Amino acid sequence: MSKRHQTQTSLMQFVSKRSKTAADRNESDTAAVQNVATACTQSRTDIESSQSTEHVMQSEERVSSSGAEQHLPNDIAQHKSDSPHQPSGITFPARMFGSSKRSFQASWYADYSWLEYSIERDSVYCFPCRFFGIAADQSLTRVGFSDWKHARGKSGTLTGHDTSCSKHHLAVLSWKEYQSTVANNSSVAVQLDRCRLQMIEENRLYVKIIFAAILFCCQQGIALRGHREVIDSDDYSVNVGNFRALMVLFSRSIDIVKQRMFNGPKNATWLAKDIQNSVISLLAESVSSMIREESRVARYYTIIADETKDVSKTEQLALVLRYVLDGKTHERFISFTKCEELDAEAIFTYIMTGLRDTGVDISNCISQCYDGASVMSGHLSGVRKRVTDLNPAAIYIHCHAHQLNLVLVDTCKKVDHAASFFSLLECVYVFLSSSVPHSLFMAKQKELHFTREIQLKKLSDARWSCRHSSIKAVLTTIQALLLTLEELSEDNNTRSIEARGLLHQVSSFQFLLSLILFERIFSISNNLSTLLQSQKISYAAAASCIKGTMLTIANLRSDDEWSQIWAQAVSMAEKCSITVTPLRQRRSNRLPKQLDSFVVDSSVGTRPVNTTDEYKTQVYYATIDAIVEEMDERFSELNLSLLKSLEPLIPNSSSFLDLTVLKPVLNHYNISEAAIVAEVSTVKIFLDERDPDSSSLHDAYQQLSKVPECFPTVIQCYQIAMTIGVSSATAERSFSSLRKVKTYLRSTMTQDRLSNLALLYIERSLSSKLWDKLDELLTSN
Repeated sequence: MSKRHQTQTSLMQFVSKRSKTAADRNESDTAAVQNVATACTQSRTDIESSQSTEHVMQSEERVSSSGAEQHLPNDIAQHKSDSPHQPSGITFPARMFGSSKRSFQASWYADYSWLEYSIERDSVYCFPCRFFGIAADQSLTRVGFSDWKHARGKSGTLTGHDTSCSKHHLAVLSWKEYQSTVANNSSVAVQLDRCRLQMIEENRLYVKIIFAAILFCCQQGIALRGHREVIDSDDYSVNVGNFRALMVLFSRSIDIVKQRMFNGPKNATWLAKDIQNSVISLLAESVSSMIREESRVARYYTIIADETKDVSKTEQLALVLRYVLDGKTHERFISFTKCEELDAEAIFTYIMTGLRDTGVDISNCISQCYDGASVMSGHLSGVRKRVTDLNPAAIYIHCHAHQLNLVLVDTCKKVDHAASFFSLLECVYVFLSSSVPHSLFMAKQKELHFTREIQLKKLSDARWSCRHSSIKAVLTTIQALLLTLEELSEDNNTRSIEARGLLHQVSSFQFLLSLILFERIFSISNNLSTLLQSQKISYAAAASCIKGTMLTIANLRSDDEWSQIWAQAVSMAEKCSITVTPLRQRRSNRLPKQLDSFVVDSSVGTRPVNTTDEYKTQVYYATIDAIVEEMDERFSELNLSLLKSLEPLIPNSSSFLDLTVLKPVLNHYNISEAAIVAEVSTVKIFLDERDPDSSSLHDAYQQLSKVPECFPTVIQCYQIAMTIGVSSATAERSFSSLRKVKTYLRSTMTQDRLSNLALLYIERSLSSKLWDKLDELLTSN
């Protein structure tokens, strides 16, 4: 926190500090300007003070000479910002001067714009001399002039004052200058303040552009720094990095950026790596604050964690929180943590540190979702057990996507023909991955007028959908594949020998039948795998989908389904010019004579599958049975009473809101049964009226969340049910982002920078909101 505070203080000092410009080239010039400004201000202050003193002295003299007038009249201008008081349209009082009466005339205003008249005293005054004059005539500043007989004419007092009085002329100039200053707001103090404010705004704009450039790079997942970050005109580097290149691009159209980067001090460009790290940290902290606030409002959450190795061979622990907010399920990435140790105690410490930094309470954790590794799932000393010790309500969920992948991996190992088939697929992929076969394979696709080039997929036990993708790619490009192998087999080199061997196996009807068979089975499991990786799916919905998939796969075990697969294989073989020969019936083996007195149940060893019936029973049915058996074994936790009790929350369930079935959930999470009883009957009526076709847990929660004050306990149950984790797919997806953010060329970045960059890149939906908050970030930091 101290480092972040220092960074914020530095940014604030930079924004508020008046930096040098083209007009302020050195410190001496700046000091000179400030001295002149101070002198001007002091001079003006002395003038006003002197003027005020003169007025006081004149007033004292006036009081001593005439005790009748103690102050200026109230009906003339009281402040220098006022205009001269010039009443008109009235009858001015006349007085006897000798044998004739004389009075003030309103027409005199046109000749003397500085003149003002007091009705109270029947006298005139000079406005500029009163407020801006120095040692001016007291008759026109303090006493008032009313000798109308000698006011005008060549020797008149007003005429002489207007034409011959130099002090009056200086006062008028001061008055006009003051009016201009007020009108243009251009006093010395105002000018200095305006310059300071302008400098702050320019600094703020420059820093805002830096923030924008860094945020853009972070959101796009591209590197900020380059090989040699020199942007001087004399020694310009070709690769200055994306960040500096963006700033150079901005400088072409924004003058302030150009001035700071090329004309300003080289130690004040604010483009260094430390500044980058500080800005990245501030942006990431803003996103973390959003997640912190969301999790606080949501209250309940699920811990999702998984670890992987990055490009520098460092173990990284990805931490994700799952919670429900405003009727929507969110899975938010929190951080990457460098794992110095990989035992359960260390990983548990890393997770708890991440939760503490996010500001969530472990008592609000309702489930924890990891893979099946013993260090995570161990019920005696694993991470699962340590979290449960702190919060017994945090049930452990084995990632369903991992479990489904293990089902497919184990199935392929159990069924011999499946293992051989996928081994052949891997050999085809490896062979066509080399340069010459791959180029020829792409050329054959163009000859056959494929709409787009299709690449073969590599098989991997860690990739969840690779088997179906690999099968589909080979099945789609089977004609181009056969043409490629045929052409390569005609060469006279070592590659042709391998091509002939692969062509012999790939061009068989058995291989084509296996492609169609396994594509049919794995397409169903692939749909389930995609569904389980969704952030929005709830545990109750996942359980229903798993059971539905098991039933669908089990229904494939029928003669009708086999007949459809056989017909499709025959049709495909005709298109590929593959001979369709019915798999021959095996001749029964004659037992040796020495075994006549023995009963032989089966032969020793594995025989090749040659007949149609054997293929159906030993390959097709065996694969289906193995998948159903594996799924039934690995997803047996779906029958646990706690998780099964979530079914009453599904609107189309036969036990909808049946408290008897729902009771394990209520007891486990300490939800008042008495409170929910009072809401159940009303909830049913409410949902029937609002959304009678509602069929999912999510739909029901969406409707109920519109009136949270009516059904708080039922909503609490729905929120818990939707928050329970299903898979750790979001943590797995963060590994893809990790490979993009931390590449071979960026393998030496610090852990904090890596975690912050990953947060801004992965949570782009939140970091995009920062574009509208850049000004707020600058003012608050």
